[in-house]
Amino acid sequence: KMDVGSSGMLYAAGGAAFILGTLPTGFILKRISRKLSSLIGFAAFALMGLVIYLFPSPAVVWPTLAAGGLLWALVWVPQVPMVMDAVPNDRVLGSLEGIAAIARMLGYIIGPLVGGFVVEKFGNNYSNIWLVVLVGSILGALMLLPVTKGEVKTEPETSN
Repeated sequence: KMDVGSSGMLYAAGGAAFILGTLPTGFILKRISRKLSSLIGFAAFALMGLVIYLFPSPAVVWPTLAAGGLLWALVWVPQVPMVMDAVPNDRVLGSLEGIAAIARMLGYIIGPLVGGFVVEKFGNNYSNIWLVVLVGSILGALMLLPVTKGEVKTEPETSN
């Protein structure tokens, strides 16, 4: 229910908020685990999708999308360090980071296709994209639950 120009700016608002969220996320990650940070980010993004779906007015969409973008940094920032600290040795680091990059790229490709399919199947109602965000965020959090590696490695203390 927005004109084309305004709807295009939604992505910019979320993206700008994400960029702003990366710095505080670095400080937050000093206090909580990477996994917990990601789970909070997924929960926030799922909540964002639900709120925008239920209340699609611009007065709700803009601030909710900005908050969601800000909190999405909690998911994105710890991704690479989690992979780096999860590897058993440095010989497989490149392979595992490559697999993670492939998974991200598949998300970039498959996400819009799923969103478009849902919009088309439910009468070209673009609000249904937010249901895809909701479900995708929940699935992301569920996939993260069994992860047990990837936290900051503790270094043995040395006494001098």
